[in-house]
Amino acid sequence: MAQAREHWKSRWGFLLASVGAAVGLGNIWRFPYIMQENGGGAFMLVYLLGIFFIGMPVLFAALLLGRATQHASVSAYRSLSGRRSLWPLLGWLGALGGFFLLSFYSVVGGWICRYLWMLFRCEMTDWSAAYSQSAFQEVYSEGGASIVWMLLFMVLVTAIVYQGVNRGLEFFCKWMMPLLGILLLLLFAICLSFSGFSQAFRFLFHIDFSVLTPKGVQEALGHSFFTLSVGLGSMVAYGSYLPKEVNLVRSSIIITLLDTAISLLVCLVIFPISFTYNMEAQGGPGLLFINLPVAMAQMLNGKLFALLFFFCVFLAALTSAINILELVVACWMDERGWTRKRTTLLFGAAIILAAIPAALSGGASFFGAGMEARLGMNWFDLVAYIVSDWMLPLGGCGIAFFSGWRLSRTHFDESLPSHSSECGLALLWRYTLRYFAPWVILLIFARSIGLF
Repeated sequence: MAQAREHWKSRWGFLLASVGAAVGLGNIWRFPYIMQENGGGAFMLVYLLGIFFIGMPVLFAALLLGRATQHASVSAYRSLSGRRSLWPLLGWLGALGGFFLLSFYSVVGGWICRYLWMLFRCEMTDWSAAYSQSAFQEVYSEGGASIVWMLLFMVLVTAIVYQGVNRGLEFFCKWMMPLLGILLLLLFAICLSFSGFSQAFRFLFHIDFSVLTPKGVQEALGHSFFTLSVGLGSMVAYGSYLPKEVNLVRSSIIITLLDTAISLLVCLVIFPISFTYNMEAQGGPGLLFINLPVAMAQMLNGKLFALLFFFCVFLAALTSAINILELVVACWMDERGWTRKRTTLLFGAAIILAAIPAALSGGASFFGAGMEARLGMNWFDLVAYIVSDWMLPLGGCGIAFFSGWRLSRTHFDESLPSHSSECGLALLWRYTLRYFAPWVILLIFARSIGLF
């Protein structure tokens, strides 16, 4: 028996939950790194153009697809294309991608929790470069501890999703996203006094195209798509909880602006640290878990700064993880008619089990050194590669194609209140979804897998 559809109680609850879904570790450990590698201000300009012509239209398409059908991605594709269509397979691809994405994302969430505990207990003055390297290696390689911290993180994620759209996702994000913004502003205010702040500001906003390579353009356009969490279809589920009167164009713009603002704030915290303490350019876990603690150890009140920063990272990871689990739960509930509580407990437990190989990937186990010797990458890296380089771009490209060609003009007209000034923008995005965005995503995908 199908369950009654939940809906967001307030527009701001929906917007903050959507921003929470979009803001994740990519904003913190990937965006600053690829910007530092690719010319700063020129990269930022291309990224902003990509946001407008790729990211925002695909976000709008995902929300429109969900609201038009009142279903998550699998059922949404089926309701508009027919039971014999192959389009629902794209929805299942997204749900499967979300399942495996959370299986390694939850391990990183566990690492963040463990680092918060380590920072709380230690004296930052003892956090040298050598100690930082050995501390991360210990966290990465201790499979048993990784499983325990991953379990704690997933229990929290599952408990929030278990409560439902209003008492879980919306209630949590209405408190946590403003808190994240306030903490980032506080850290930004502290960084204003750093000697490297003016250099960081110039690097971010001075446009010099001579330092931007074709690879940098690809990175900027790719991140403009990935940053809004649209590739796997989770925003289709969020859109399915929307009432008809919400202006989707305006909502897409607000979500994108808030996500971009948070990315910029993170850069205005990380780059002053980087230039003040001569940090080497490094992305991923190396930036977050090795370089930044060493720099923070040299600051006045470095321990407090480190705790605040890693708590921001924790909030970003948690809100993204909630979004991913909600995608999987919503698809299964729509397809099988199960209750939210039953579905959430089932997939929360299943993802915990699936995360164990990723948690063991840093050591000498079969999933770690054993796989690396045979395949050149461990289980963690293999799953991350398949999800990030294959499933995400294919899913996003599918949403763009389907929305551009299978959704009617009526669907786009219904996305706005009558006589809305945004009608022209909605129609522009419809043509963008047909003739531009999916082809750019395909080019990014082809380049990322080495086709050219």
